[in-house]
Amino acid sequence: MFEDDDDAQFDDQLEGDIEQFESFLLGSKLGFIDSDRMEAIIDHYLSSGDFVKAKRAAEIADTNFSYNPVFKLRMAQALSGLKQFNDSLLVLGTLENVGLPKFEVLVTYGTIYSQMKDFNSSIHYLTMALPLAETEDQIDIYLDIAYAYQKLNSIDKSIEVLENG
Repeated sequence: MFEDDDDAQFDDQLEGDIEQFESFLLGSKLGFIDSDRMEAIIDHYLSSGDFVKAKRAAEIADTNFSYNPVFKLRMAQALSGLKQFNDSLLVLGTLENVGLPKFEVLVTYGTIYSQMKDFNSSIHYLTMALPLAETEDQIDIYLDIAYAYQKLNSIDKSIEVLENG
């Protein structure tokens, strides 16, 4: 019962934060949005595929909360969504030793390389991320690895990954 109330309140707050951010993009003052709420805004734009707004929000968050490396990670993810792969990899390269969960960095590398159609590198990074993954994330990683093998025309290896995963 309480979780549903909390989720509804969070959704309302996120909706208000997004409206506030959208108004800012149109010229209004942004006002204060704390780092957790900025991360939720960025995640909203990333999940909805609006990488331009995700990048802009990540830039603002990184400026205001430079101590939090998650905003550079989100910037790398937004740049990747915009197909600015080299810039994305450069940003990601600055994050390898800054205290972020290694899992997130490795998966982001794997995803970027997959988008670049460098499937061998994608498999390399995703395989490194696999032992660090929570159980519910492992399925998605196995699927991504199998997809990469499929793209390399290694159907037998793709099937093997799915059977063993």
